[in-house]
Amino acid sequence: GRSSLEFAQSHEEAIKVMLAVLEKGSWEGEIAGRRKDGTPIIVNLSANIVYNEKGEPICTMDSFIDITDRKKEQIALEETKERYQMIVQSAATGIVIVDAETQVIADANPRALAMIGASRTEVIGSACNRFFRQEEAEMRRKIVEADLIECIIGLGPNLFYNSPMESCIVVCNRKKAAARKGKVIFIDAVNDV
Repeated sequence: GRSSLEFAQSHEEAIKVMLAVLEKGSWEGEIAGRRKDGTPIIVNLSANIVYNEKGEPICTMDSFIDITDRKKEQIALEETKERYQMIVQSAATGIVIVDAETQVIADANPRALAMIGASRTEVIGSACNRFFRQEEAEMRRKIVEADLIECIIGLGPNLFYNSPMESCIVVCNRKKAAARKGKVIFIDAVNDV
């Protein structure tokens, strides 16, 4: 029995919605409001003018769907994505993210782009074997699947006369301790060697 204008957190926003309903006959969107107990709520509001048999407006019919929890989850997810991007983009180690199904590069941080020697536009969306030796792919896959990698040590550039690229040492172990099964130690020694 109360006016839907009383629900809105912002009276100005409620007036804008009501004017849009009167002008267009309906409105749908998200709006912030308050529950009966005064706690904040975000709803998806669908408001429509109801007409009588003569075509005259007699009232509005409003439908409110509480999306507060979903909006909180969306905000938390965005914050997590932002933190993830900040960590990956600032990492001193090259990180390339490859879509497991398509084998297409979905993302690469600046360090990886420098190691590959290509721009972001050249790398993202490309097949990963374009930049990595395909003939080694099967061997790498089998080593990983067999859980033979104990440790990977990332080394700095210019260690070899014929290549300025960074390199790494892959330590393999056929007899990993039970506590080490399914685990790999990563050591970033890029600035130490």
